[in-house]
Amino acid sequence: MPSPRPASKHSPTHSGRAAVLFALALLALTGLPRPTAAQTPGYGPMVLDLPASTRALGMGTAYFLAGNESDLLFANPALLTDATGFQISGSTWGLESFAGRASGAGEWLGGGLGFGLRVLEYGATSDQSGVVAGDEGQLLEEGRFGAGQLAATLGYGREIGPVKVGASGHLIRDRLSSSGSTTAAFDVGVATELFDVTVGLSAQNLGPRMDLAGESIPLPQRFSLGASSPRAWVGPLDIAGTAAVTYRVDGTWIPAAGVEVAWWPIVGRTIVGRAGYRHVPDGSVARSWTAGGALEGDRISFEYAYQGYEGFEAAHHLGIRLR
Repeated sequence: MPSPRPASKHSPTHSGRAAVLFALALLALTGLPRPTAAQTPGYGPMVLDLPASTRALGMGTAYFLAGNESDLLFANPALLTDATGFQISGSTWGLESFAGRASGAGEWLGGGLGFGLRVLEYGATSDQSGVVAGDEGQLLEEGRFGAGQLAATLGYGREIGPVKVGASGHLIRDRLSSSGSTTAAFDVGVATELFDVTVGLSAQNLGPRMDLAGESIPLPQRFSLGASSPRAWVGPLDIAGTAAVTYRVDGTWIPAAGVEVAWWPIVGRTIVGRAGYRHVPDGSVARSWTAGGALEGDRISFEYAYQGYEGFEAAHHLGIRLR
């Protein structure tokens, strides 16, 4: 017999309200306009646009705002008020490209302090800066021009009454062949709880253009509104959901939503399955559906996410979280 499930802080009433609000969020997504094609040549660096959370990647790229993972730094710095621990993850697009991410967070001066690092290494098919920005499917292509991107982030969040507020700053480096450019940007965010649902609004990558290989490239500025419900008991399972809609300044709307199902065979050992859906801009080779899972222990979690592309290509994402 499995050991009893640990007590949850969420009452059945609160869980019901969370389910209703989450359903309303999904309904709102269906009423949004379909995404339009991204502008060409686009924007960069791509490392700022790729989801930096293995959990989010498994849930349609919608971050789980009701959690306390340190990689929430990359979604909404206001959520650093509750974030703890350390995470490291890596992604591969075949043998052509690699992305790595690390983040950590903890309590500091009455709020939460977080730090993070994102890197992307790939081969560009041209030494012109226009190829640096664009669809993530470019990472599957073999290129002969070395390209790399790096973003170092520091953020702080604090609770003011019922509202959480936060800000973060990025130091960004973009390299293409023999050219390079460095700039800075910042994010701001607010979040609160409506019943059991965590709702957050953030503005990201606010900063000047980058000059690379003789071209001026805008940063991937965007505004995101998200809502996440905590895990609620449904028979022997715990189920949670998240939804978000992102507006990019190139005119693209990207709704996304995901669900995770957790099973506790014994106390302190959890098996998690995840699935998600997102609209992708016209012309993208990425599939709309994503999937993932995790094995959670008392102090450590091992995570995986899958993103498919046209032509049976795929990206694989692995992560480790220490609490």
